[in-house]
Amino acid sequence: PRLFGVGLAFPEMYTNPGGQTYPSVGLDAFMDYAQRMVPEWIAMYPDKRRYVENVRRQYRKLLRFKELFDISVL
Repeated sequence: PRLFGVGLAFPEMYTNPGGQTYPSVGLDAFMDYAQRMVPEWIAMYPDKRRYVENVRRQYRKLLRFKELFDISVL
């Protein structure tokens, strides 16, 4: 529940005008898909304020984790 994905592991299927269906992969395809789907995913949450705070909390954790592996160039 509430697990969403965008990227190579979750490609959107595209059907061209000729009727051929294939996975739509590439950075542009992933970004287009995310821009269409994220508002819909967020709308599924009844308490959007709590959801946004949770995302911010996760982002702060990710930044702290990144600092552990940050290598300074002398």
